Amino acid sequence: MGTKTNKQMLEELQGALKDIASNTPEEKFELLRGDIAWVKEAVEKLHRRLYNPDDGVVVKVNRNTEFRRDLEKQREQGKGIGTVRSDIRQLINWKSSINRAMWIAYSLLLGLMLKLLFNIGF
Repeated sequence: MGTKTNKQMLEELQGALKDIASNTPEEKFELLRGDIAWVKEAVEKLHRRLYNPDDGVVVKVNRNTEFRRDLEKQREQGKGIGTVRSDIRQLINWKSSINRAMWIAYSLLLGLMLKLLFNIGF
């Protein structure tokens, strides 16, 4: 037993509506026709919401699946969050080492300048 598409269900509803129309008064037929129009409009809105190419549910699910697959590939290659954290720690350690080296270089440069200034003056 396969699943029916929206179009097939609407066709079945319209067929049932024709059967009912032959057995009911005209007022009830118009009410049913209005209900069918409402159902058709609701199905169309749902279809637009599901298959909207910009922000539809299907697009969001596909993006999520793509992100998950990329994350799994990164984990297989050893590029998970743990390696990113260790890379950040290494970068912070490098920065602090460079900072210390720059302060040492500035201190030496300042000391040399002061020595030259005092040696020339005396």
